[in-house]
Amino acid sequence: MALAMSEPRCVDIEQILEMFMLTRGVKDVVMVYGEVIAKSPIAPMLIGYEVPNDAEIVLPDSVYDRLNDLTKLVESPCDQEQSEACKDAVSRMEMMYRVVAYFEAKDNLMTAALIILADFVAASLILESAWYMRNWGHYCLRGISMALKQDDYLKWLDWPKAQSHDNMNWSGLH
Repeated sequence: MALAMSEPRCVDIEQILEMFMLTRGVKDVVMVYGEVIAKSPIAPMLIGYEVPNDAEIVLPDSVYDRLNDLTKLVESPCDQEQSEACKDAVSRMEMMYRVVAYFEAKDNLMTAALIILADFVAASLILESAWYMRNWGHYCLRGISMALKQDDYLKWLDWPKAQSHDNMNWSGLH
């Protein structure tokens, strides 16, 4: 969507909220059909990484400072219910930072996951004409390329990138 906009390109608040509503819908479906999905072939895709309880993770002081500042921010202008919801969001953000820090130390896992994700992205290119997928695959491949740190792994992105240039030519599948 941002690509079709005039400068300065941005994703506005309405578009961000729309994205959150879509992802929230996925969560709601998973919650309702959780038991069925847990027994299905897609179950492994829905299991997140879990940090062991005994893992010692020390985040940078700047992250702790920011989380403390955000917690103080939501205490003053909000009523009790709003404040609790915002504090919960800050707590979840801290958990996210902890997960990222823990698994970032295991760089090979992240690298392999990114390479596999690139192939899933390539497969999604058949849906490029759908409004909710427009340019998503191309942007993801660009982000994955930027995230891979070792040049010797970039060769693994040649095939998904080729598919993105051809918009995943599916003519041989009919």
